[in-house]
Amino acid sequence: MRGGSTMRSFPLDSLEMHDTRQPVITYGKNGGPGHKAAISDHALRQLCSNVYIPYNFLTKMSPELRARTVNEFIEKNAVDKQGDRKMVMVRMRKEEEDLVVTRAILPGEYTPVSHLHLLDIATDLINEYRLHVVAGQDGPIKDSWNIRLIDSTTASELGTTENSDKTYGGIEIVGSEVGDTNLMMAPISWQLICSNGLHRWKRDNNAGVNLPYRGLREAQVRRTFMNAFENCFELGRQIVESMAKSQKIFHTKEEAFVAIRRILISSGLYISKRNYVQACQRFDVHNVGVGSDEEHY
Repeated sequence: MRGGSTMRSFPLDSLEMHDTRQPVITYGKNGGPGHKAAISDHALRQLCSNVYIPYNFLTKMSPELRARTVNEFIEKNAVDKQGDRKMVMVRMRKEEEDLVVTRAILPGEYTPVSHLHLLDIATDLINEYRLHVVAGQDGPIKDSWNIRLIDSTTASELGTTENSDKTYGGIEIVGSEVGDTNLMMAPISWQLICSNGLHRWKRDNNAGVNLPYRGLREAQVRRTFMNAFENCFELGRQIVESMAKSQKIFHTKEEAFVAIRRILISSGLYISKRNYVQACQRFDVHNVGVGSDEEHY
């Protein structure tokens, strides 16, 4: 079926590069005809990394020299330090009736996660928490994806513009089927008036999850994904609440300075504009109630 994607494990030494103008590789050639497929630039870079060939060096070679070099390095690096055959995970897609393209060549310990399954889980959680998608993938997901969700119940007017400048708590999810990035999830604050959202929380394991696709079972990835979603949902709410409290404190401090100024004036006490401005700067308060240069408070 057009667009169908598969992922299979092969011994590294069962790969063979052909001397065609466009790079083509046969997988599983040992003891049979194997599976022939074109290879994307991304997958070729990953193969170079697996067999320790500089990619830029390889691209300058003729098709014949490129094939011979890759095949020689595959043979040299076919076993690991323990003497076991190295394995690679190969992700392919059938683009046309007779055209199969290699999307990724990943280390053998790579966890073949089904992102469609993860997105099904995310869809159920989005409906459960009544979240809204504010940024996502245009069209079918091919290699990597990024989704940003907001919780409309956290809306808080933190900005100072006349338009509807509201900030929301939410979640950002990033994933890749071809090893471009880890599976990442983080709580965010999102300001709708800005095209890029303006605010974003730091991506790390303390705030969300930054999960490499290695050495794990798919069931572990799914369980971690669900737990991280629930944690990020709550943290996203807390971020906006903390921002709102901070802004309230800030405005209260400005109002306190205005009140102090009025007390000084009503008491007939003298304070120069320069000292008043310095006091504002010292306490990170915008200059409030400052008149002309000749005016004294």
